[in-house]
Amino acid sequence: MMLPAKLSKLTQAQLRACRINEVKRDCERRIVAAGWPLYKQINSLRAGGDGGGTVIDALRERSNSIEEQLSTLDHKALLSFNVRDDAHWRA
Repeated sequence: MMLPAKLSKLTQAQLRACRINEVKRDCERRIVAAGWPLYKQINSLRAGGDGGGTVIDALRERSNSIEEQLSTLDHKALLSFNVRDDAHWRA
């Protein structure tokens, strides 16, 4: 994550791209926190399970929605957007 002082120097497009990358990283963090690191996904799939697909699909769908929301925000709103706020991740 970039320091706030550096974020304010980015253009709106650069800041949006930065926030989108943060959303993707936070989604990955949430997948792991939900008990589905990559090795467990692979082991589950090899054993005929769903590899955490239900949980992962829900988180990725929410991630996509957050990314769409970011496309509507102005520079000031993007600066104050907290990707890790659980409120963004509730359906």
